[in-house]
Amino acid sequence: MNRTKRVCFLTVLTILLLLIVQSYPQINDTWPYIGELTEYTLSYFGVPASKICFHVVDTLRLNNRLIFQVNVAAKSIGFWSKLFKLDNIYESYIDYHHLLPLKFSKKVRQKNIKQNWMISFDQANHIAQIDSEKVWPIPENCHNFFSMIYTIRQLNFADIDSFELYLDVESIVWKTVIRKIAREIICLPSGNYKAIRFSLDFIPVEKGKKRSWKTDLLTNRMANENSELSIWFSDDAFRMMLMIEYKHSIFSTKVQLSKIYRSISLKKYDGDI
Repeated sequence: MNRTKRVCFLTVLTILLLLIVQSYPQINDTWPYIGELTEYTLSYFGVPASKICFHVVDTLRLNNRLIFQVNVAAKSIGFWSKLFKLDNIYESYIDYHHLLPLKFSKKVRQKNIKQNWMISFDQANHIAQIDSEKVWPIPENCHNFFSMIYTIRQLNFADIDSFELYLDVESIVWKTVIRKIAREIICLPSGNYKAIRFSLDFIPVEKGKKRSWKTDLLTNRMANENSELSIWFSDDAFRMMLMIEYKHSIFSTKVQLSKIYRSISLKKYDGDI
């Protein structure tokens, strides 16, 4: 009798464990970016100024929610490192299912500013805050730059021409209109690729609002009402971010994919250009 009870108990336990496991998404099948490690070169006036590394670290649980962690490191190089030292680390913790940011930390070590901040996004109550000191409202389903990138990568490019989302850039919230512009072949240090170019237009939610503190160079350049921002993604199921071009007045900045250390296979274009 005792043996029969033990067998029944183990059978029920096994079924429960199988149900629990099946309730979690299968990361390797549905989320191919885990483990991805890529390097980009940021050029200013055509001169390489910094290296930016993206690493999709892993999935983990935060407040009983499944999230994935994206680490980004930016460091000045060459000629520009003597003029403007930059050594920044950004970590974004993004909800796996809704692709919305929950936490974002940054360690900034650049010539004119040093910061070690954690920004929390309370999506349910529409609030973002830095270390319990600086608090500001955010709209429903509000992104940061990194969650926006992976949201675009998850879209079916064949089904969309444009869409909108809200982007928070450290208390300045922008209605961001993203438009599919054209299919192109682009030449990068890492190779030639078939790509889809998107343009991003930024409309301030609060006209004339100014940030009450200084921020780092990359954050400050992320969005501007009078800027032109274009992003190229690979024209395949993987949708790798290939290039960003930022134009503001006479200034032009490019961020180009320079190395792929680890990812699923990204097919290069070998035809005529």
